[in-house]
Amino acid sequence: MSKILAIGCDLHQLSRVRKIVDRDGLNSSKVKRLSERILHPKNELVKFNELKGSINPQIAKTADFNRVIESCCNILSVSWCCKEAVFKTLDSKDQKVFSFKDWYKINDLNGRPFIYNDNYLKSNQNEEFLLTISHDNDLIISTVLRQLNLNNNK
Repeated sequence: MSKILAIGCDLHQLSRVRKIVDRDGLNSSKVKRLSERILHPKNELVKFNELKGSINPQIAKTADFNRVIESCCNILSVSWCCKEAVFKTLDSKDQKVFSFKDWYKINDLNGRPFIYNDNYLKSNQNEEFLLTISHDNDLIISTVLRQLNLNNNK
């Protein structure tokens, strides 16, 4: 049995990040700061940097190049959207110490998304966050349900 503590939702336009990347470049200091602020250093930033590093300058403006750029923008946008939704579920004391990069989104083998913050969950062991994400063209929406698991035997 569980008790719902809060629900958070966020809507994000992919084009907001794409405009920054198009204007400043994927390897710009602005995109670097943004990615380091948003992405979890071990579970998200590494993947983002590997993908970003896979760009071959000789294929600039080809379909492969654009696919990598879109994937990088998608990683940043989805992460931002999910973490904004998480923020909206937290109590005000937890919002004051909230940091995007402390949270990370992962998918299970079936593609189901999950969102975690190891430190938060250590001190709130009976809580869990349920995440859903949907895409439609330029829009991403995420909804997070924060609940207290009353049968949790962790």
